[in-house]
Amino acid sequence: MRKKYKALLLCYCMTHNSLKPDLDDLRKTKDELAKKWSDRIESIRDNAWKREVATLLENQFLYNEAESVPDWFADASINLIPYIYGNIPIRKMISVQPMLSPEDVVFYLRFVYTEQDEKNIRLEVCHEPVECKTRKLEATLKEGVDLAEVGLAIANQITREVVTDLKNNAGTYAKFSWEEISEDKTLKERYEQLYVNMVQVSSVVHRKTLRGGANWIYTSPKISDIFLSACTRCFCPPPVYDEDGIYYEGTVNNRWKHFRDTLFPENEMLIGYRGDSFLDSGYQFCPYVPLGYKENDIRILRGKKMIREGAKFFARLVIDNFDF
Repeated sequence: MRKKYKALLLCYCMTHNSLKPDLDDLRKTKDELAKKWSDRIESIRDNAWKREVATLLENQFLYNEAESVPDWFADASINLIPYIYGNIPIRKMISVQPMLSPEDVVFYLRFVYTEQDEKNIRLEVCHEPVECKTRKLEATLKEGVDLAEVGLAIANQITREVVTDLKNNAGTYAKFSWEEISEDKTLKERYEQLYVNMVQVSSVVHRKTLRGGANWIYTSPKISDIFLSACTRCFCPPPVYDEDGIYYEGTVNNRWKHFRDTLFPENEMLIGYRGDSFLDSGYQFCPYVPLGYKENDIRILRGKKMIREGAKFFARLVIDNFDF
């Protein structure tokens, strides 16, 4: 990244006091950006999420000006951002906090013990530093391409990057054998036992985080079909499935938001907790510049952080000898 761009963003951030770790200042800055980019984010229903997408639009606009990118890329990159982040699955799974500078901070909630009595704990807003890095995407942006298609492909790549991090760093790992629960049991009983195992893992997340049980699951189509067959899900199917898709499918027993990934290992489940506030998550994904320009490559500048004790929010469940 060129010095000119860094200086431009530094001036912008200092003007809005965003280098100071203050949530009120951050909120005011993003409210201003939401007004500026209102015509681009009007299709997004969640007002809090509008502010985050507006921040990314501003970052992209500043990048395009500083780097003197081609006109077609400047237009395409701005138009692409709502397609990428408008309804990206990870925003319901973890915290997404756009950065306002190459080096920023992420905010989160954490239980801490009081000095007077170690048995008493309180919930505090904490922050940690985060630094952006560049990643090349497996997508091509050229003049005349279908922006909706490219945006979906980028959103899926970002989601899978985050899911891989969560799988590799989950604080709880559980395994059980499908053969053991299948022996001398009806199909309905097998499904019920799968559900019991999910509840047990969810309870572990509850005990570790001191918040609540896990409230989302990420599965393969094979496990997704089990929930559909057992009629335990409020099913919200997309119009058409494709071979590389990630879909929000609804809820399982009004307990877990359910995401289906056609490329996820068929015998695994990722289970996690994300609170109502963007502060209440163990993992922070921090996009900075949504689309960097270099010939025909697409690059993103983003930071990411598994916060202190953040692994407790996530669990990985593996089913051995899975035959459905």
